[in-house]
Amino acid sequence: MKDRVHEIADVLASRPDDEAPWEALRHTFHVITEAWDEAPQQALHYLRMIRETPSLPARYGEKQLSRHEPLLPETARRLNPDGDDLADPSRTPWSDPLACLDAAVATWPAYETAVPSSLLLDSAMAALLVQLSRSRS
Repeated sequence: MKDRVHEIADVLASRPDDEAPWEALRHTFHVITEAWDEAPQQALHYLRMIRETPSLPARYGEKQLSRHEPLLPETARRLNPDGDDLADPSRTPWSDPLACLDAAVATWPAYETAVPSSLLLDSAMAALLVQLSRSRS
């Protein structure tokens, strides 16, 4: 899994610099959702096992947080155009797109593969972008 996280960080770093930050992140997260959509039964089994085994959700959450760390520098750079203190996650909304990915992960098993996980991710990110634009208005 460690290699997968670095692969995802590399995909994000390879996205065009002039691409909107959320677009770059959405395309990057599709590395994950495409893998799930290619083997949906295996992915659903894994996600259900985590959710339904009492000792696993907390540990899975911890692992997810540690997996976010390699994405932080590039995400912060893209979301913080002023370049102020890029290493400080509290100074950038870097957790918002990751929360969208987590929402897609949490929701997808309920659809029993009828809806691609990539569509759920796109919907979550679009909904949050609408809310963010409203709050700035």
